[in-house]
Amino acid sequence: MKLGDKVCLLTGATSGIGAATARLFAQEGAILALTGRNEARGLGVLGDCRRLGSQESSFVAADIVDPAAVEQVVDDAAGRYGRIDVLFNNAGIIDSGTVDEIAIDRFEKVISVNLLGQFYYAHFVLPHMRRQRSGVIVNMASDWALVGGRGAAAYCASKAAILMMSKCIALDHAREGIRCNAVCPGDTLTPMHDVRADLDDHEAEEQAEIYSSVLPMGRMAEPREVASAVLFLASEDSSFVTGIGLPVDGGFTCQ
Repeated sequence: MKLGDKVCLLTGATSGIGAATARLFAQEGAILALTGRNEARGLGVLGDCRRLGSQESSFVAADIVDPAAVEQVVDDAAGRYGRIDVLFNNAGIIDSGTVDEIAIDRFEKVISVNLLGQFYYAHFVLPHMRRQRSGVIVNMASDWALVGGRGAAAYCASKAAILMMSKCIALDHAREGIRCNAVCPGDTLTPMHDVRADLDDHEAEEQAEIYSSVLPMGRMAEPREVASAVLFLASEDSSFVTGIGLPVDGGFTCQ
């Protein structure tokens, strides 16, 4: 049990990589404090985690762009379980457009959800970890935090900022027993990429082939493959790893 009795707070836990990570963490013995906007989906994931053995786990619906709501989620987890050992800052959105094309409000929304949302959670979780003199933060970045991407200026900017924020947290709190890393997935079979959402089987297959064609491994990642990388960064398997961006991208960024 790599996370036996560790209290793990997961954002964006209602679908995709967040849900896959919640289920994997449950199998590894974690006590889960799950959060996301969609309560129905969140309670479904919570039920899965309890069936996998994480009986003490809980779900709280909250919007990541509301700092007061974020503080309440963190206080609820710390009050309920007495500590927070792991934060997986996963929630995020994607939008398309070059700098001159994308509307200002859409650019601001991506920055608000992706960057400020992760900042809020880290801001409110870090005091608990500092008191404990231990803790792990895993932030969700992207392979586009490492290289540029066409037609996704807001998304790339937010993810690059998340990677640098992760490095700063790692440096500022290393001597307090706190590690921070970012996971940098490539194209993954999640609703964010619309590969399996609102598409029939033929359309989904065509979409997946488009994404897969640019990847050296010739396919997209499964959410559980990214979750396994998150588990590595969250567990003692990576006890001397801090301040990195870990690509899980099928070789995309080595081209």
